[in-house]
Amino acid sequence: MVSFMWNVRVLKYNQMKSRHPIPAKRHSPRTIASIVLGVISIISASIALIMTIGMYFGMKAGQEGIFILVFLVPPLMLISFIISIIGICLSSGTLKGKWLNNSGLMLTFSPILMVIMYILYLWLAEHYGIRSGRS
Repeated sequence: MVSFMWNVRVLKYNQMKSRHPIPAKRHSPRTIASIVLGVISIISASIALIMTIGMYFGMKAGQEGIFILVFLVPPLMLISFIISIIGICLSSGTLKGKWLNNSGLMLTFSPILMVIMYILYLWLAEHYGIRSGRS
């Protein structure tokens, strides 16, 4: 404990004594681009997921639901997938960029899982007589 305190005091003294302060670590442009692409990927995948969930809860299976599932959700998923792959290729060794892009990549396929869960629910309801709580 004493040696740790001594090292801290020496470091503070050396920093005060030096004329040039230690510059803050700057991220490279590739790292910043990777982080931005990860955020954009997460947002677009989340919008697609919200549309899929909204179609299930809000609308009856009519033309609006088909329009959303065919013309709006797949392009958002494709955009999210492409942006995530580009962001993963750009993030060279940074954990934040890789984490954001991997999260966006996982969220990309969540609307498909929601549709599969709904189809499984309908199949179980048909074969085992499960009733939904909705009226």
